[in-house]
Amino acid sequence: MDLFEEDKRLTLKPVRAFSDLLLKAFANGSCTCIRCSETNGSQEGYEYLHTFEIDGVVLNRRFAISSYSDVRGALSKAWQAYFKTELPEDGPADMEAISVLVQGEASRRLRPMLYAADVVRDIEDVPHFSAGMF
Repeated sequence: MDLFEEDKRLTLKPVRAFSDLLLKAFANGSCTCIRCSETNGSQEGYEYLHTFEIDGVVLNRRFAISSYSDVRGALSKAWQAYFKTELPEDGPADMEAISVLVQGEASRRLRPMLYAADVVRDIEDVPHFSAGMF
C-alpha cells in the first residue's frame, strides 16, 4: 500500500460508526447538568468526569450515547470488521492497534472516551480492557 493511500478498511461501516460515536460522544463546552451547575463545574468526587479538555478544547460527555456498552460494542464491531478477529474481552489493550481504527478529530477523542466509558483502565500503568476484571 502506498504511504499516502488511505486504508480502505477505514471506510467499512462499523469502523465509520465507531469513529462517528467518538465524535458525537462529546459536545462543545462544559457540562451544564444540575450537578455540575450546583458545583460551578467542580468535578471533585465524581466517579465519571462530565467535562474534558482535549487539545485545549472544552467538551462535555454525552452520557446517553457513551456508556460502556455503547463504546465497547462499537469498538468490538469496528475491530472485527478491520482486523477480522474478536476484540479481547480482557487483558492488555493494544492502544496502538485500536488507534488505527480512527483518524483526524476522532483519534484525539479515542483515549479519553475509552477511559471515560470504563472500556479501558490502567493496571500498573498499562492499559487493560476492563470487562470481567472490576
